[in-house]
Amino acid sequence: MAIVLGLAWPSMLFAFTQAETYGASPGATPSINVTAIQTALNQTGLVTLTTCGTYNVNAPLVVSSNTYFQLSNCVTIFEVNGTNILLLV
Repeated sequence: MAIVLGLAWPSMLFAFTQAETYGASPGATPSINVTAIQTALNQTGLVTLTTCGTYNVNAPLVVSSNTYFQLSNCVTIFEVNGTNILLLV
């Protein structure tokens, strides 16, 4: 990661979106988490998930071009049992 003028790349080049803003939460249902995280990812730019915990999902998350998805070290995305899908596309 390059540091330029005190800002970490790529946050200085792209819009910054927190998935939690759209309702992603370790306590939310898998469907709510998928909708919230995917809505944030659709904004493109730098998308973060920083609230510690396990986020259950039941559908794939699509990371498009010009999008960076950054998770905190304390974040886990878990595919719920019986889903049998690709987690990130």
